[in-house]
Amino acid sequence: MKNAEVKLGGKYIAKVSNRLCTVRLDEHRPRGGWYATNMRTNKRIVIKSAQRLRGPAHEPKAAKTPLEAVMPHIKAEENRPTPNTVRTNAHSAPTAAEKRAPSPVTATTAKNAPKSPPVRTDARLKGKMSGLDAAARALSEAGTPMNAADIAATAIDKGYWKTTGKTPQATIYAAILREIQKKGEDARFKKTGKGMFASNQ
Repeated sequence: MKNAEVKLGGKYIAKVSNRLCTVRLDEHRPRGGWYATNMRTNKRIVIKSAQRLRGPAHEPKAAKTPLEAVMPHIKAEENRPTPNTVRTNAHSAPTAAEKRAPSPVTATTAKNAPKSPPVRTDARLKGKMSGLDAAARALSEAGTPMNAADIAATAIDKGYWKTTGKTPQATIYAAILREIQKKGEDARFKKTGKGMFASNQ
């Protein structure tokens, strides 16, 4: 970036200790550059020049809490009828004959019954997502197109994804392109411009 494009108090994507992260420029530095705050660690750092800034950081929409995210799945499981609870009249109490009758679920039907989809737990939502799943969630919450560097930085800053790779943006970029090429319109991502992606969900 150029100095003229940088505003004091703004948030930008910067490379700090070989990692991309979001920083906020707090004040000008007498020798040039800025004193800034690393938004992931909340530590004070020095940005010596505008060349270290990759671009402005997009403000994502407020994320759902882990409990809010899994509640639809939990309610669906609670409301699913079972063979023992379904009656012709849902509001009528069971008769004495119904109480004595054996369960219609046999060993064969129970074995062949489809398994319920696993509910995504908090551990799945935080830190243990794949890079691609984390990118999909970050884009969905942002609601606006982002480039691979912004997507990777957002996913890492929010704790959705952990990586020790030196180029997380390249990993995310390649993974998104592979899903778009493989799934087409069913992909969770769509390309909106050169190097820009948006949620397709």
